[in-house]
Amino acid sequence: MTERPEARLAAFARSRHGVFTRDVARRLGFTDRQIRYRIATGRWVALPGGGLMPAGCPVTFESRLAGAVLSVPTAAAAFESAGRMLVVRGAVGDEPVIVVRRGGNHRRPGVRIHESADLRDRDVQRVGGIDVTTRERTLCDLGRVLSDGDLHGAFDDQLHRGLVTLDGLYGFFYRYARRGRPGVARVRRLLAAYEPGFVVPESVLARRTLDLIRSSGLPVPDGQVPLTFWDDLLGRVAFAYLAERIVIEVDGRRFHGSEVFESDRERDNAAGLAGWRVLRFTWAMVTERPEYVLATIAEALAQARRRAA
Repeated sequence: MTERPEARLAAFARSRHGVFTRDVARRLGFTDRQIRYRIATGRWVALPGGGLMPAGCPVTFESRLAGAVLSVPTAAAAFESAGRMLVVRGAVGDEPVIVVRRGGNHRRPGVRIHESADLRDRDVQRVGGIDVTTRERTLCDLGRVLSDGDLHGAFDDQLHRGLVTLDGLYGFFYRYARRGRPGVARVRRLLAAYEPGFVVPESVLARRTLDLIRSSGLPVPDGQVPLTFWDDLLGRVAFAYLAERIVIEVDGRRFHGSEVFESDRERDNAAGLAGWRVLRFTWAMVTERPEYVLATIAEALAQARRRAA
């Protein structure tokens, strides 16, 4: 026997702190007329920030947050609300806070809404029946709203409890960080204090560099090119313009160990002697001075072409 709409709705609501929406009710078999009747007669009650509940169900922080998230497509609990759901130290506040993908009118009474141009499916998990930003994103978002002391305490607590790792935080942060984003500088300083010698993963920095070059309209270089510069010095370079004999290297190290630093300089010298020009850019240059990176590449290409003419 097919399950009745009331039973399907009750099962859904139980998994969402008693909350559902008109769209959910329609999807589970209720007509618009049935929905209007139940609201008009008080059997279903509308929550201020969005969503519906059966009459008599207790209204809690979780139910109000679930209603806000369910009522806005692509929404997830974020900032202090995500922190509360994930039990992050220092994340307090009774006002539901959600993040949505940019675009559209998402205003809801009693709900604080942040728009994001880079909210991705992998940045969201389900906690207690509510879509919530991941721990890594939540901690980085809290850099915008917590005091320095509370932010440090939140990071420490999550790390010491094994709920996040430094590698996971670094990996997310260098995808999340962009110039001018509120809180990024504070989180960057905090991460640097945990591990001053941290190396930005090569793949992350290389991808950011390639995206920058592509967006500028400059020619796209070849990537991960093996080149023999001098005798037995064989190196795999990040990028190269083969015709112009230009090498582009990206360096995510905050501090240079002497052995690695010496090796890189030796290879740069060998490349120069073999007739190649080496351009070396750091994470800070790529993310904070992109105009410098692009201008340097453009000038190197122009000089190479003038020499060849």
